[in-house]
Amino acid sequence: MKKRHRWIISLSAALGMIFSMGSNSGFAADAPAHSSLFDSVSVRYNAIVLGIDFPYYTQQMRIQTMTDLLRSIQSDYSLLLYKQHTLGVDVEKLGEAALSAENAIPDVYDEPTQAKENLEFLDRARALVSNFKDSHFYLNAAQPPSSVALGIDVTQIQGKFVVSTITGMLLKDQKSQKDYSGEISIGDELVSIDGKNPEELVRGLENYIPGSSEAFRQSFAARSMTQRDFQLPEKGTAEVVLKHQGKTVSLSLPWYAIATRRSDEAAVFKKLGIFIVNQDTISTVKPAGAETLYKNAQWETAIQGLQNEMDFVDATDPTSTVVKFGVLGAPSNSAAFIQIQSFDVASVVDAASLNPPAPSASPSPGASPAPAAQPTVLSFPVLMKVLVTVAKNANLPLILDIRNNPGGNPDYSAAVLSALTPTGQQYAPLSEMYRITELAWETEDAMSMKGLTDPAELAVQKATDQAFRDAIAKKRDYSEVMPAAPIMADDDVGGFSGNVVALTSPNCVSACDIMAILLKSSGRAKLIGQPTNGTGAGFSSSFAIPDWTDTNHILTAKVPNFIFGRPLKAGESPATVDIESIEAENRPTQPDIAYEPDLNDVTSGNADLIQSALKQLASEAPAPVSVVRLPSQ
Repeated sequence: MKKRHRWIISLSAALGMIFSMGSNSGFAADAPAHSSLFDSVSVRYNAIVLGIDFPYYTQQMRIQTMTDLLRSIQSDYSLLLYKQHTLGVDVEKLGEAALSAENAIPDVYDEPTQAKENLEFLDRARALVSNFKDSHFYLNAAQPPSSVALGIDVTQIQGKFVVSTITGMLLKDQKSQKDYSGEISIGDELVSIDGKNPEELVRGLENYIPGSSEAFRQSFAARSMTQRDFQLPEKGTAEVVLKHQGKTVSLSLPWYAIATRRSDEAAVFKKLGIFIVNQDTISTVKPAGAETLYKNAQWETAIQGLQNEMDFVDATDPTSTVVKFGVLGAPSNSAAFIQIQSFDVASVVDAASLNPPAPSASPSPGASPAPAAQPTVLSFPVLMKVLVTVAKNANLPLILDIRNNPGGNPDYSAAVLSALTPTGQQYAPLSEMYRITELAWETEDAMSMKGLTDPAELAVQKATDQAFRDAIAKKRDYSEVMPAAPIMADDDVGGFSGNVVALTSPNCVSACDIMAILLKSSGRAKLIGQPTNGTGAGFSSSFAIPDWTDTNHILTAKVPNFIFGRPLKAGESPATVDIESIEAENRPTQPDIAYEPDLNDVTSGNADLIQSALKQLASEAPAPVSVVRLPSQ
């Protein structure tokens, strides 16, 4: 604790020293000559504080913002001490370097440079946070920047970087009207962009990506080569070299800005000649901001040979698929298939019910038309019960695809395992703990005052409150571990005893990581694929406690304030485990059967991966498959 106190003092001293230098920082010398002190101050105010056509981040504002961020990390970040011990993160050194960098960058006066430096400051703040290697610790601008994109997505497959998605409308140059869509195919190998090979580009972009595992950071950096909201390109086109149909081709692909939300970035786009396209007209390109950080590339959710397919979409956003369901394989070797793309959606609806077929016959003359059927809205846990019950009644094993799931509500992970639990069986739940900080305590206090009435929620809240009080009384940095109730077979499903395999990848994050941990620790499913992300912190929110922002309202972040750990093993007592032995952060869940996607998976809807999963389930003889639909409700 003494070390932390000294660091706060050093930050304050540095800030005071820099502010005291303000009158000698060269503003008057750098500004145009004026006849009076009033004129000089006015120019400084208009050109620096407000900017010319947008707010400009002055040196003093940048230093103050970085200081605020560093103080919040030290006082609020739940995994700070853990990262110091396990990763050797030196917060004091990071802070000194960040403040020194801002102090070395003087204020500027022309609009193009102000715009560029604003965005570069956002990148530096993002790079600072990425040092903590935490997928949940995602920093953004209070007014988020937009993405820039080429017309292709790139995926790393077996050591090569290949084109995995093509967005045709972005492959047409708006100036020359040159259309490159006929010169690129899914599976083409990327050789270079602007003379840099993919490995070099990925290494540079990784420095700006928060991620709990190296595999996740590399995967996201590969996608970021052609679509990102940081490190803007330096010109309006990218010189892309591909291996296409056995030949090496060079293409000058245009960069596009996916909408624009900031005047400073609009000024940069204008200078670079980057055309701005409306987000609503592009279905396969999404901003890479906090809310879509882990969104899927198209190939990863395509499933070859899915029969009786049902797509369930967000009831409040029908464009967002949440769950795919169907049957895979031949009748002699088939399995039910559930692909969960998010644990963050509370209510879903069958997409087919939103666009029902037209009636086959017109109503008789004078008769009133039949009222349109209203789509049935289901909660996510209820949908899982229904789908598992369908698999149970059809005597089918199950393939659970969670490879590309950014997470959400951790209770949904437990609900899925409950639906998959055989009768009479029970499994250890996840065990949470807290770093005892002012923010965490204020958040929990606000939660305890919400007037909960559900007995189970009340019990959890009382246990959490008591854990905080005990830790504070004992002057502990962390609370004791707080396990939830055991996970048992869902009463409505009535127990599911079929074989289960789960498909995993580094893009399985947060509550999806929890799902993988629960499946692995319980032994309920065989995991096939690649290691998960390895996320172990979270954000317990309260409307009474807003997200963090700095004094100047430049940045915003959800600073992780609780730890979801892992299930306790037999014989472990909550009082005897510490954070380093309980924590899952930076520790990806390993698959039981390793599988690395191949080029055929990219070009043919994950065909080889699906065959591997069916082979694993081949020991179970399923009943003949009938047409599967949800029961009407």
